Amino acid sequence: MKKAETKGVKIHLPVDFVCGDKFANDATIKLAEAQNGIEKGFMGLDVGEKTRVNNSEVIKKAGTIVWNGPQGVFEMSNFAAGSMAILKDVTEATARGVLTIAGGGDTVALV
Repeated sequence: MKKAETKGVKIHLPVDFVCGDKFANDATIKLAEAQNGIEKGFMGLDVGEKTRVNNSEVIKKAGTIVWNGPQGVFEMSNFAAGSMAILKDVTEATARGVLTIAGGGDTVALV
């Protein structure tokens, strides 16, 4: 992170999360903010709405996109919103002529 900062590179990290108390679609769901952390007994299984909006703004400005990894557990509908939002935004950017590279098994499975 420090190296990126010294080079003027902005790293975009999640600011909020959709959390579950187990790795299952029927998990009890809670929302969490990065600044407060994720409650004990829960795990982050998707990015939250604020992160989805932030990611969308970054993608809209991009000239090249290298996408490696879904935002959440897209195979479970309760934790797929972040990945589906990225998919929509990247698809729209690609249609506008943005060079897009999607890699990694989970990303390719989503696409």
